[in-house]
Amino acid sequence: MRQLAESLKKQGCNSLVVYVIKDNPARRFYEKLGAIPVNSETSWIGDQEVEEIRYEWVSLDSLLKKAEQSTTHQ
Repeated sequence: MRQLAESLKKQGCNSLVVYVIKDNPARRFYEKLGAIPVNSETSWIGDQEVEEIRYEWVSLDSLLKKAEQSTTHQ
């Protein structure tokens, strides 16, 4: 995630949004990196209806800080 955030900043981006399926336990990964759940919506994957949560980092700097902290605590 750090490499992604650094690359986006170099391209002039300031924020990041990801959508994660609600039942996916890996979404805690984004929460640990400071992503804020903004809302949810229903979508379809194939013929299955799923609920997706929109996570947002308003500032890529906050993501970079959390990513750095997580690599130093391993």
